[in-house]
Amino acid sequence: MEDNKDELPDMEFKMLNDDELRAFVVDCLAGRIFTSSQARNIDVPRIFMVVAFGALSKYSTKSMENIGVLYEYMSEAAPRSINGYPIFFSMRILHKIDWEIALKMLVAEEQRQKRLEVPR
Repeated sequence: MEDNKDELPDMEFKMLNDDELRAFVVDCLAGRIFTSSQARNIDVPRIFMVVAFGALSKYSTKSMENIGVLYEYMSEAAPRSINGYPIFFSMRILHKIDWEIALKMLVAEEQRQKRLEVPR
């Protein structure tokens, strides 16, 4: 018998505060964080092995719709890779609202860094 995904429990998300969002953006730009947005969808369960092992299968459809991005710190990567991507046996989840904010911050900071001038 198949489980009805709508009858499964909702995932509890910890929304990031402003300082945590800033740290996330800085760490992303510094290459300290790898996100699922950097990979093809087909590779995500291979990169974040806990997804392949069913970590998200016990949560409702509503919860899945609130996921913005999966991520993990590169320091947590396994010593091997798959298709050029790191492999993680752990992951963190960013709520879609936090991810929307972080994306705007990432774009703004990348643009700011491109405008950075060297005084001569």
